[in-house]
Amino acid sequence: MSVQATHQDNIVITIGVDPLPTTDQKFTSMLYMRDGITLNALDVKTYTSGTEADTDETAGYIDATTTAAIKAALTQGILRVKVGRVDVVGGDTYIIALNRILVTDCDFWAITTDLRVDATIATFVAAVAALETTFRGFVIFQSADADWKTAGIPAAYTAIASLKRWAVVYHDTAAEIDDVRWAASKARWNPDTQSAPWDGALSGGTNLAADPSSTEKINLDGNYANHALPYGTLARWIDGGWAGDGSFVYERLTIDWFHDRLLQDIVLQKSIYDARGRKWTIDDIGRAVFRSLIEGRFAKGVSAKHFQLGQTTVTIEPISTADLADGKIRATGQATFLTSARLFQVDLVFGRALVNVTE
Repeated sequence: MSVQATHQDNIVITIGVDPLPTTDQKFTSMLYMRDGITLNALDVKTYTSGTEADTDETAGYIDATTTAAIKAALTQGILRVKVGRVDVVGGDTYIIALNRILVTDCDFWAITTDLRVDATIATFVAAVAALETTFRGFVIFQSADADWKTAGIPAAYTAIASLKRWAVVYHDTAAEIDDVRWAASKARWNPDTQSAPWDGALSGGTNLAADPSSTEKINLDGNYANHALPYGTLARWIDGGWAGDGSFVYERLTIDWFHDRLLQDIVLQKSIYDARGRKWTIDDIGRAVFRSLIEGRFAKGVSAKHFQLGQTTVTIEPISTADLADGKIRATGQATFLTSARLFQVDLVFGRALVNVTE
C-alpha cells in the first residue's frame, strides 16, 4: 500500500524535555561514623535493614557495636542508615574521614559517631561547622560528662558553644547510643512535607542510671543538654530538642532545608532557560520569575509547618547599574518560624460554688 503524498512536511514539531527537579534524601538519612571497621573497603554504605547489618557483621565488615547502632536507628522508623568508616590507626581523624565520605556520598544531614571523648567531639564539631559553605551537616553526640548537670557547660565545649551545628544528648552511661536513636527518630520525617519537632519519644535503650535532682535537671535544661526521661506513660522521651546554641534543632533544619531547596529551585529554573536557549532576563519578567521561586518555596514551607501562615515576605530589589554589570537579580525576604510547644501550664480553681448559674 503506497503512502499518499501530503503537505504535512510543512509542519515541523520538535519536542524537548525540560531538566527534572533535583531530588535527594539528605534530610531523611543519617550518618553513623565508626572507627576500626573495614566496611569491605568502602568509605560509606547505606543499610536499610537489620538483616543487611547481620550479614556484614558475619562477613567481618562491621562489628557488633555498628550492628547495634544500625538496628537501634532503624527501630525509630528511619528508612536508611549510612555507616561511615574511620581508620584512626591508618591516620584518620574523624573530619578527614568525613571529607572522604563526602566525596562518595553527601546525602545526609544528621551526623552521629562512636566518639565519647569530650575534647575529640568538640574538635570534630568545630571542623564540621567550618564546612558550612560546601556541606551543611549537623552533629549529634552523646556525652557522659557530669558537668552538664552543673551551672555552665563542660569546659571542653566552651569553644563551640556559639556554633549552630551541634546538639548534645546527656547520658551517664557512655555505652548507650541515645544520639543515634534521637537522630534517627527525627530524620524519619521528610521536611519537604512535614517540619517535625525535635523533642519526642525514643524506642529502646535505658534512661539515666541516676535520676537527676531537680537542680540538676534545671541545669541540664539551662545548658541545652537534651536527655531522655519518662513522660506520662511513655518510658523514654527526649527533651527539649535544643541545638547547642539554645535554638531548636528544627529551626536549623528549616534553615538548611530552605537553603538547599531554593538553591535547587534556582538551578532548575536556570537550566530550563538554558535548555530552551533563553536568557533569564534582568527586567520585570525575570524579576517576577525570581520572586515566584522564593514565594513558592515559602509557600511549601508554610504547608509543611516550617513557617507561620501569613508571616513570610519577599522583596525584589530595584535594578542597579551594578546589577546590570554583574548580571544579578537581588531579593530580600523574611519568615517567622512556626514554633512547637513543649511547656504547658493550666491554672484551675475547684470549689463547691456553682460555676454556671441559671435562673
